[in-house]
Amino acid sequence: MTTENLNVYCPPGYADADDKSNGQWRMDTEPLRSVGRLSANTSSRICYQLRDILSHYISTIGALPWQLQRIFQGQETIVFVE
Repeated sequence: MTTENLNVYCPPGYADADDKSNGQWRMDTEPLRSVGRLSANTSSRICYQLRDILSHYISTIGALPWQLQRIFQGQETIVFVE
């Protein structure tokens, strides 16, 4: 992409900067309308089972060292040993 194309896609001042809500896009958009309740809003049993399997995996043998570092960044870290 050229610099010209970047300015068209996201002009200067359009996006938020410096962890502040100061981008022009906030003035150009409307809040999303609530869609209300579309169905029973419940997951099937297999979805819950899949969630539990993935949760167990990433909390045990699939865990990566940087995950806990990111979670506890800026806090006193407590290490659990099984």
